[in-house]
Amino acid sequence: MSRIIGCWKVFDGTEDVGSTNAVIKGLSTLAMIPIMAGHTFSLFADASSTGTIALKVECFTHFSDTIASAVEPEGMADILTIADGSLHHDSFNPPVTQWMAIKVTGTGANDAATRVVIHLLIQESVG
Repeated sequence: MSRIIGCWKVFDGTEDVGSTNAVIKGLSTLAMIPIMAGHTFSLFADASSTGTIALKVECFTHFSDTIASAVEPEGMADILTIADGSLHHDSFNPPVTQWMAIKVTGTGANDAATRVVIHLLIQESVG
Protein backbone atom coordinates (compact mmCIF):
# COMPACT_ATOMS: atom_id res chain seq x y z
CA MET A 1 0.00 0.00 0.00
CA SER A 2 1.17 3.56 -0.58
CA ARG A 3 0.02 7.12 -0.11
CA ILE A 4 0.79 10.48 -1.71
CA ILE A 5 2.55 12.69 0.81
CA GLY A 6 3.04 15.79 -1.30
CA CYS A 7 1.96 17.56 -4.47
CA TRP A 8 3.64 20.79 -5.50
CA LYS A 9 3.22 23.09 -8.47
CA VAL A 10 6.85 23.55 -9.53
CA PHE A 11 6.12 25.58 -12.71
CA ASP A 12 2.97 27.70 -12.75
CA GLY A 13 2.64 28.45 -16.47
CA THR A 14 3.37 32.16 -16.17
CA GLU A 15 6.97 32.08 -17.41
CA ASP A 16 7.97 31.73 -21.08
CA VAL A 17 10.38 28.84 -21.62
CA GLY A 18 11.53 30.13 -25.02
CA SER A 19 13.56 28.48 -27.74
CA THR A 20 16.88 28.21 -25.93
CA ASN A 21 16.00 29.28 -22.39
CA ALA A 22 16.56 26.82 -19.56
CA VAL A 23 14.54 27.38 -16.39
CA ILE A 24 15.30 25.54 -13.13
CA LYS A 25 12.93 25.60 -10.18
CA GLY A 26 12.57 23.93 -6.82
CA LEU A 27 9.51 24.49 -4.64
CA SER A 28 10.33 28.18 -4.93
CA THR A 29 13.03 30.12 -6.70
CA LEU A 30 15.07 30.09 -3.48
CA ALA A 31 15.02 26.46 -2.36
CA MET A 32 15.40 23.05 -3.92
CA ILE A 33 13.21 20.04 -3.14
CA PRO A 34 14.42 17.66 -0.40
CA ILE A 35 14.74 14.07 -1.61
CA MET A 36 13.36 11.48 0.77
CA ALA A 37 14.62 7.89 0.64
CA GLY A 38 12.12 5.17 -0.17
CA HIS A 39 9.80 7.42 -2.10
CA THR A 40 8.53 7.49 -5.66
CA PHE A 41 8.52 10.73 -7.62
CA SER A 42 6.31 11.61 -10.58
CA LEU A 43 5.53 14.65 -12.71
CA PHE A 44 2.43 15.89 -14.49
CA ALA A 45 3.26 18.44 -17.20
CA ASP A 46 0.97 20.45 -19.47
CA ALA A 47 2.49 22.83 -22.05
CA SER A 48 0.80 25.49 -24.14
CA SER A 49 1.95 27.66 -27.03
CA THR A 50 0.71 29.54 -30.07
CA GLY A 51 3.52 27.84 -32.01
CA THR A 52 5.63 24.69 -31.83
CA ILE A 53 6.18 22.96 -28.48
CA ALA A 54 9.55 21.24 -28.02
CA LEU A 55 10.58 20.86 -24.36
CA LYS A 56 12.66 18.54 -22.26
CA VAL A 57 12.14 18.15 -18.52
CA GLU A 58 15.10 17.03 -16.40
CA CYS A 59 15.96 16.33 -12.78
CA PHE A 60 18.92 18.26 -11.37
CA THR A 61 20.47 17.32 -8.01
CA HIS A 62 23.01 18.49 -5.45
CA PHE A 63 24.07 17.89 -1.86
CA SER A 64 23.18 21.49 -0.94
CA ASP A 65 19.88 23.36 -1.36
CA THR A 66 21.32 25.96 -3.77
CA ILE A 67 19.76 25.80 -7.25
CA ALA A 68 22.79 27.45 -8.84
CA SER A 69 24.92 24.47 -7.71
CA ALA A 70 22.56 21.78 -9.07
CA VAL A 71 23.76 19.50 -11.89
CA GLU A 72 22.19 16.84 -14.09
CA PRO A 73 23.11 13.40 -12.73
CA GLU A 74 25.37 11.50 -15.12
CA GLY A 75 23.51 8.86 -17.10
CA MET A 76 20.04 10.01 -16.00
CA ALA A 77 17.59 10.27 -18.88
CA ASP A 78 15.21 13.20 -19.34
CA ILE A 79 12.04 12.76 -17.29
CA LEU A 80 9.79 13.94 -20.12
CA THR A 81 10.03 15.14 -23.71
CA ILE A 82 7.03 17.31 -24.61
CA ALA A 83 6.04 18.03 -28.22
CA ASP A 84 2.33 18.84 -27.85
CA GLY A 85 -0.29 20.44 -25.63
CA SER A 86 -1.44 17.15 -24.08
CA LEU A 87 -1.10 16.28 -20.41
CA HIS A 88 2.04 14.19 -19.78
CA HIS A 89 2.81 12.02 -16.75
CA ASP A 90 5.81 9.91 -15.82
CA SER A 91 7.63 8.68 -12.72
CA PHE A 92 11.35 8.93 -12.11
CA ASN A 93 13.98 7.96 -9.54
CA PRO A 94 16.54 10.61 -8.67
CA PRO A 95 19.93 9.30 -7.55
CA VAL A 96 20.86 9.27 -3.88
CA THR A 97 21.48 12.84 -2.81
CA GLN A 98 19.78 15.38 -0.55
CA TRP A 99 18.19 17.90 -2.94
CA MET A 100 16.70 18.08 -6.42
CA ALA A 101 15.24 20.65 -8.79
CA ILE A 102 13.28 20.39 -12.02
CA LYS A 103 14.74 21.92 -15.19
CA VAL A 104 12.77 22.72 -18.34
CA THR A 105 14.61 23.56 -21.56
CA GLY A 106 13.22 24.68 -24.90
CA THR A 107 14.77 22.62 -27.69
CA GLY A 108 14.80 22.78 -31.47
CA ALA A 109 11.91 24.81 -32.88
CA ASN A 110 10.25 25.51 -29.52
CA ASP A 111 8.22 28.73 -29.76
CA ALA A 112 9.46 31.64 -27.64
CA ALA A 113 6.03 31.97 -25.94
CA THR A 114 5.76 28.32 -24.80
CA ARG A 115 4.67 27.94 -21.20
CA VAL A 116 4.37 24.86 -19.00
CA VAL A 117 2.61 23.88 -15.79
CA ILE A 118 4.36 21.10 -13.84
CA HIS A 119 3.17 19.34 -10.69
CA LEU A 120 5.54 17.14 -8.70
CA LEU A 121 4.06 14.29 -6.65
CA ILE A 122 5.85 12.32 -3.96
CA GLN A 123 4.49 8.95 -2.89
CA GLU A 124 5.67 6.81 0.01
CA SER A 125 5.22 3.13 0.61
CA VAL A 126 3.23 2.28 3.73
CA GLY A 127 2.92 -1.02 5.41
